[in-house]
Amino acid sequence: MYFPYLYGLQSELLALRDLPNTESLARLSPTIDPVKSNPASLRTALSSLAELPVVPAVVINPSLQELRTPAAAAAWWTEIEPTIRSTRATPALAITSSTTPAEIAVFATSFPAGPLRLVVRSGGPIASVAASTLAGREVIAVCHHNVEDSVFVAAFGADKVVRLADSFVRQQRNADYEGVEWFTSSNTSFRGSGRPGFGDYTVLASLPAKPGGGRAGAVAVHASFIHASGDIWVAHYVSDTTDRDEGTTAEKLLEALDKLQVDRAQYLDSAGMRGFDDIHARRLATNLATNKRHQVSHHLVTTLASF
Repeated sequence: MYFPYLYGLQSELLALRDLPNTESLARLSPTIDPVKSNPASLRTALSSLAELPVVPAVVINPSLQELRTPAAAAAWWTEIEPTIRSTRATPALAITSSTTPAEIAVFATSFPAGPLRLVVRSGGPIASVAASTLAGREVIAVCHHNVEDSVFVAAFGADKVVRLADSFVRQQRNADYEGVEWFTSSNTSFRGSGRPGFGDYTVLASLPAKPGGGRAGAVAVHASFIHASGDIWVAHYVSDTTDRDEGTTAEKLLEALDKLQVDRAQYLDSAGMRGFDDIHARRLATNLATNKRHQVSHHLVTTLASF
């Protein structure tokens, strides 16, 4: 199984909705850790995904960005709870260093039937308590890349624990990306590890980008492909214009796509790649969110085809 980690941003949710209705989607189980207080886009995405073989998991106690306060998270949960319970979405509980046994018990009793997910941000000492409380339940623990997951493996068993790999090598500026580079071998190596699957943050950072940030200097397109070795690699296409005071974002994206088109034949067909083809062919003016949407969608399809 492939367990990508997303933050419920509009571009990511649209990328999920772009996925084709194929049997391979049964091997996809994204974890969505929402950062937006308005659940409308998430509600729409979950309803759409309910028609597909994919089963997403949604963190029910989010605490990042717009949902960082308990009041904001509670208001969000009041609105999204009916959708979580009426679709095939798996409820997920974020585990931190402050998580208590009582919170895990409430989680278990609030969702007495069906699979559950734990999202481990930290809090190794609670692993044995969680395993005891959730004994007999269908549980997957998804551990962030910076968490020592051995205690969860000891408590739950390797076949219940997924480790997120922070595979994307980030540069300080988009202008600094170049060439192609190795991304991961987890797509094949997980089979010999006893794990139920593997996970990543797609071709994005392990934490959601902060809103705003001003005009883009350079625009980069990160395109995933399956290397002859079977590993996933990523190629970087960067606009020629790299000064934030020159040109527009749309113009810079077209510059990057001019370069991608030279290598177009090496990429799998996907909704994301077809989206880039359309932007390039019609010289459409679009934005960074659309760029992100197509990159994520293409990465998901490519990764699913690689194992």
